[in-house]
Amino acid sequence: FVDDEKLWAATELYIATGEQKYLDAINTLLESKYRTGLGWASIGSYALYDLARAEGIDATVQETAKTKFLELADKYLEECKTDPFYMGLSNYAWGSNMDVAQNGEMLLMANKLAENPEYVEYAQKHRDYIFGVNGVGYCYVTGYGDLSPVGTHHRPSQVLGTTMPGMLVGGANENLEDPYAQAVLWGMSG
Repeated sequence: FVDDEKLWAATELYIATGEQKYLDAINTLLESKYRTGLGWASIGSYALYDLARAEGIDATVQETAKTKFLELADKYLEECKTDPFYMGLSNYAWGSNMDVAQNGEMLLMANKLAENPEYVEYAQKHRDYIFGVNGVGYCYVTGYGDLSPVGTHHRPSQVLGTTMPGMLVGGANENLEDPYAQAVLWGMSG
């Protein structure tokens, strides 16, 4: 599963050099099953976005990338509209706030490609979720809000003896992956 990395690499090399071999690679990879996303494990959306915004490149590949990126954003936007907290996540896994932040950023990026007030509105809902408009009322940024995480797994904070402000913590996790969650939540469902 490295086609997303290859796509992004070919994209940046094509934008930088204009060489046909990179454009050929992009065209081939755009037909593959590359992973989309803005995370560390799935990065194909970076390539789509950069292709959509680059100047002086092949117009067909640029329009294809823009269309694919906006299709992802529109699909996600529709999922957000049916979610009680407007996040559109199918799973709140370990580190779910990474997905929340990335998806909010994707909506803002889509707005740069094709202005749509709903992209901005729902990106703001993602920001609001991180700052406390969520099911537990926690501000997921340390040191802010009425309920803020303390005792984070962060070595510099441990050395200081207090949680440093301004860090985004992992967020909600619907999986029972640690002994404490297993002890207090086993058998409960949402």
